[in-house]
Amino acid sequence: MATPPGLTPFDSPLPQGENFPLFGVQFTLFANQAASLAVSLHHYVSDVQRLFDLIHSWSQLHRGVSIGMPLLDCSWLVPPPNPSFHHPEYTVAAPLSPNTPSTVDSKHLLFRPRRVITRARGVAKDVSVKCGMAFNEQSALLGSAAEKSYMGNVNMYALFDATAGDIVQSPIASLAQKSRQAV
Repeated sequence: MATPPGLTPFDSPLPQGENFPLFGVQFTLFANQAASLAVSLHHYVSDVQRLFDLIHSWSQLHRGVSIGMPLLDCSWLVPPPNPSFHHPEYTVAAPLSPNTPSTVDSKHLLFRPRRVITRARGVAKDVSVKCGMAFNEQSALLGSAAEKSYMGNVNMYALFDATAGDIVQSPIASLAQKSRQAV
């Protein structure tokens, strides 16, 4: 198949693992004057909201619309103050009786599916598996004022090793404890 004029052929397979490109852009102008912009961005660089902000700013710039300067003030990188006051909406009520089940919390939402998937795949109990989760701390660390103008991503990862037997048989609370220790 011939390469269309103006495009560079890409014959080699994409590299895998740590050598994968973090950012790629391809602009294609078709014979009927239609245009296409393809953007590939690894989540280490930015989240999808910032990617759309970038594409939006790029399109405004090429239409001749003025775009605002990004916030270059680094003073917002300091930790926010921690005022203390009562939040009744976050107060956990005691169970009505000792037999009342506790509410489902995030540890159950994280590890119960992992347990079911590990069991369904029939993984041998002595096989080592990695348990990990990613969470975005951009709004928590940067605050709303800087969030819109910050292109980067603030991903945190918690990763720990366990055996498939631990995942299937250990109490969820112990798996959650390992996860907290990984953070």
